Amino acid sequence: MEKIKEDIISSYGKLNRAGLNDLDNYMKGYNKRDSKKKGMAKLDRYCEKKIFDKIDYINKLAENIPNNKKSYKKKTFNKFAFKFILFAFSLLLGLIFPILFGDYEKDKSIINWCVYDHGADPNCKYYPVIHAPKEVGEAVMYMNFIIFFIMLAIVIFVIIYAFIKLIKYHKLKAGKGKMKTKEYYRFCKEFF
Repeated sequence: MEKIKEDIISSYGKLNRAGLNDLDNYMKGYNKRDSKKKGMAKLDRYCEKKIFDKIDYINKLAENIPNNKKSYKKKTFNKFAFKFILFAFSLLLGLIFPILFGDYEKDKSIINWCVYDHGADPNCKYYPVIHAPKEVGEAVMYMNFIIFFIMLAIVIFVIIYAFIKLIKYHKLKAGKGKMKTKEYYRFCKEFF
């Protein structure tokens, strides 16, 4: 009877018996799951794998440097956090045009924008100055705002996505399956 039960146990059960946790099982099944996915689901799996690999790398780095927390934090910051912070600060690019050109009031801008036609006299009393019609200035400002808000949405989406995958990673590592809302809330509270 015992022999029959052993034959029925799936490969998942064998992996669990071999001492692997849910995270290891999940990571080993990537290739099988990826072949079935298409489009956005495949992109999600690709990004998830990248994030999980980076988290694994950080955990292995922490295991290799158990006594020297300062050098671990420095390596982790240089390797990952600095890139993430630079990505978040890319939003500041959307503030360049408002800072440089300000409004159409000449006293509040670094570079003046002259919207008047001077005719034969090419000299303008404002320096430094850019000569262009008002419509061009408005078009540049609108494009700047559009790019700024698109980049803002992308940065917020990436941060939220990274936190969701970080929680999923730690949930798999802890061996938690499907959880109710209260359990999930407690797990996230313990994690953060």
